[in-house]
Amino acid sequence: MANKNKISTPETGIINLSDYTKAGRPVGERLVTAKDVAASLLLSVSQVYKMISLGQFPKPMKFGIKSRWKESDIRAYIARQEKAARG
Repeated sequence: MANKNKISTPETGIINLSDYTKAGRPVGERLVTAKDVAASLLLSVSQVYKMISLGQFPKPMKFGIKSRWKESDIRAYIARQEKAARG
């Protein structure tokens, strides 16, 4: 009998559906807005977009005209900056 909570995909093999939200993101993976990103970095939204245009910050995912970043990508960016600051 097939388990209704598991599916098989060519890319990832068998995955447990209970590990994912209805939107298809892993549980706990939050998407954040430019305003959220700017606030967490103590920057303005325009500074965030300037850094993107200079290749200094991760590009967002686009949903129509809306931009969203994975919270884990922002945490990774901050960790890289901390590591670079330490030398």
